[in-house]
Amino acid sequence: MSRVVVADAGPLIAVARVGHLGLLRELYDAVCIPPMVHAELAIDTGKPGAKVLADAFAAEWITVKPVVDAEAVSSISRLLDPGESEAIVLADQESARFLLIDDARGRRIARGRGIPVERTLP
Repeated sequence: MSRVVVADAGPLIAVARVGHLGLLRELYDAVCIPPMVHAELAIDTGKPGAKVLADAFAAEWITVKPVVDAEAVSSISRLLDPGESEAIVLADQESARFLLIDDARGRRIARGRGIPVERTLP
């Protein structure tokens, strides 16, 4: 199994805002996100956590990877937002250790596709 973790925007933003984004770097070899999640992070806006996220990208321990299966993204995007849809497909594509996603529907869909999931909130 891959040591790569795929993440959705919500958990990354939440962890960055409380100053604990570095924990992900300590725990996992790599974190990758799809292009739509990168856009949702809005790292150039100055919002809380944006600077920490920008630093993580500059250090290259969070990376953006393209999603290959646009058809799979399209089929999921009828139920979820584009970032969550791409994150699920990318997690499958990369055989990720798990998908970090807080959205309940997104977790359910990912599990249905055999993707292990984790979340930041209990």
